Amino acid sequence: MKESKPTKVLIPKAYQDASNLAAMIEERGGVVDCFPVLKIEDFDMSPLNEWLVHDWIVFTSVHAIASVKRQIGLEWLCDKKVACVGNKTAMWLRSEGIAPVLVPERYSSQSLGEKLLVQVTVNESLLHFCSSLSEDRFIQTLRSHGLNAVQMVVYQNHANEAIRPDLQRSLESQMWDIALFTSPSTFEYTLHLTNTTPEAWKQVQCFCIGPATAKALKNKGIVPKGIASEHTLEGLQETLSSAQVL
Repeated sequence: MKESKPTKVLIPKAYQDASNLAAMIEERGGVVDCFPVLKIEDFDMSPLNEWLVHDWIVFTSVHAIASVKRQIGLEWLCDKKVACVGNKTAMWLRSEGIAPVLVPERYSSQSLGEKLLVQVTVNESLLHFCSSLSEDRFIQTLRSHGLNAVQMVVYQNHANEAIRPDLQRSLESQMWDIALFTSPSTFEYTLHLTNTTPEAWKQVQCFCIGPATAKALKNKGIVPKGIASEHTLEGLQETLSSAQVL
């Protein structure tokens, strides 16, 4: 009897950024392809001093922390109330000597907004460090309740052209059985770098994080197999595990 091929899974992130998720897939017999389809570049914040006046600082990704550290350092955060999402983001801050005062157990834009509404007072202001593609709705939630909440772009995403040859070689050897998309941009850049049409992905079991990523897939005619309601890699891992596709 011919042995079946192991399930081939695409994670469009660097292995070190998704190691727990990749390890879970490998433990269940899957073959993981990790390709960082995003190239992160700092968005120059040197002409601005706006960060100094805010009481609360919010990080929703390790990329934002890294960008702020490279540009202005993190020491000044010791005098601020810091909120963040995800265990990895919290661990990174703590390793820098910054103790977050708010780390929601589960993260979605709605739940983050609800948690912050309880903590932030009308006399305080809040700044969210984010990417150029950020669509975090919790800022609108806070503003709708009369709170002073703003976003500052500190990094931007581009397609990582350097990985195009390796990504295409993997595709040519065998199309992925499962693909895990963490944002609309990871989906769009994956199609761009593989030179594929949405039609090619309709037979792939696609899992994603949050409604924005799901909408990006659906706009291309692709129905997600699963959508992580918690907007972290941990949430995506839980959704994939529950689907029992491995």
